[in-house]
Amino acid sequence: MSARKVAIACQGGGSHTAFTAGALAALLGEDAPRDVELVGLSGTSGGAICALLAWNGLVARRDDPTDSLLAFWRDVRASDPWDGLVNEAVVGGLRFWGHWVSPESSPYDLPWTLLPNTLPELVARHAEPDALAARVDDAGNPLLLVSAVNVRSGEFTTWRGGGPRPEPPDRWHPLTLEAVLASAAVPSLFRAVEIDREPYWDGLFAQNPPIRELLDCGPDELWIIQINPTTVAEAPTRPATIRDRRNELSANLSMAQERYFVEKINALIARGLLSEAGMAKYRPVKVSTLKMSDRVAAKLDYESKLDRRPGFIDDLIADGRRQAARFLRRRAAGVRSR
Repeated sequence: MSARKVAIACQGGGSHTAFTAGALAALLGEDAPRDVELVGLSGTSGGAICALLAWNGLVARRDDPTDSLLAFWRDVRASDPWDGLVNEAVVGGLRFWGHWVSPESSPYDLPWTLLPNTLPELVARHAEPDALAARVDDAGNPLLLVSAVNVRSGEFTTWRGGGPRPEPPDRWHPLTLEAVLASAAVPSLFRAVEIDREPYWDGLFAQNPPIRELLDCGPDELWIIQINPTTVAEAPTRPATIRDRRNELSANLSMAQERYFVEKINALIARGLLSEAGMAKYRPVKVSTLKMSDRVAAKLDYESKLDRRPGFIDDLIADGRRQAARFLRRRAAGVRSR
């Protein structure tokens, strides 16, 4: 049986995307399914960082393409005592004030941000920036997509690495480290990242994550790693829980819109309503979603998206591995039953 072409889309969510690192380690690492060819990766915010580092490992032909990704998350952890105290102060302070209606400060008014300014250095340390341009320019590599929104114009931009080139040519924005950092620039925490003299914010406001353009690489299956829960047990009533749910709904709205495009194409194909050109470009795509366990999801809130406690990060990575392993077992059972 020929390999199934698979694309993976990674939703953003700050520290919660350590779950994505664990999931990608299981999906792409040493125990990856042998009947799968990865043809595309996409991500937003923390998902963009995960997608970039996993993609780098794949195109570098490493034995385990997620080594650098997992090393990045080990470095993110607040492992030394002083960093641990800072992390507890920041997350605890935000959680305390989140129970009250309190004024927000601007990252432009502060000499520091709530996440250390070492994030660009951490990403660069593991992303092999000297090799990135050549890898991005190689159309033989799997497609990589990262999105962010232009603060001034309100238009979203998708940066691309590898894969087929889109038409018209002005849709082609070569991926850079700055684009990945722009995708992770949460407005309340980070100043906008300037690219070609234009300010960009977190891709949460654009595509979270980019999905529809993954169809350019012709996948048979699309796997979405979802961070934010779709449903909650009850309506929130306190400022902190209201803000948390508002953030989740915003993130899932953009993901649902992206997913709807794929499902609409599937429906048109099934009904024979696509033109000859459309039938030549698109194929039916099986869409599947991978989510974290209820046990882990129940412990998360808005403030924990900044939490870098080693045990917290490690638990998310471990849950990502477990849920991805279950996902692959269910997929294998479905393949055997066909």
